[in-house]
Amino acid sequence: MSSAAFSPDGKWVVTTSRENSAWVWRADGQGELVVLRGHAGTVSSAAFSLDGKWVVTASQDRTAWVWRADGTGEPVALRGHDALVSSAAFSPDGKWVVTASADKTVRVWKADGQSAPVVLRGHGNEVASAVFSLDGSRVLSVAQDTTARIWTVGSARLQELLLTSTTACLLPEERQRFLLETADQARPAHEQCERAYGRKPLETSSMRGE
Repeated sequence: MSSAAFSPDGKWVVTTSRENSAWVWRADGQGELVVLRGHAGTVSSAAFSLDGKWVVTASQDRTAWVWRADGTGEPVALRGHDALVSSAAFSPDGKWVVTASADKTVRVWKADGQSAPVVLRGHGNEVASAVFSLDGSRVLSVAQDTTARIWTVGSARLQELLLTSTTACLLPEERQRFLLETADQARPAHEQCERAYGRKPLETSSMRGE
């Protein structure tokens, strides 16, 4: 087994393994085991939602999946990372999932998978894990570049970004507001991201008023 976690009420345990699956057990060892199977690679981690009704798994197959903890229904696959997903966790309200990846990014998804994720860039190496704060307004991530970062990502603003975004790159003013960067940091970081995605960098004139 590679990881294990309790449900918030302590009545259930979820474990992961190299067999491309996660298992949900009663903590007292009684009852039937629920097997969550569908990943195409080793499952790195698993976590319960705060209400204990859902489980999110992260895998070396570059995806995270959202499952009903009782194994019923169809899971939701969150696809988009370019390397293995090292961790996944729910927001306190269960509406969002944050993932950390070896592709150096942190991504925030709607748990139902209905929108493209917000991509948080800034780490210089593989991101090992990411979690929400208890009020859901911030994300804390830690990476192999020996840094930890706190990202301000209030749920209302996240939803707005997901519904209106046409690029994976945050605008300079968004970087300043949510990533706490200065204007001098935000402009080149945005342009670098835009170039990486084959898009024309913003003109200097569009930055007026910052």
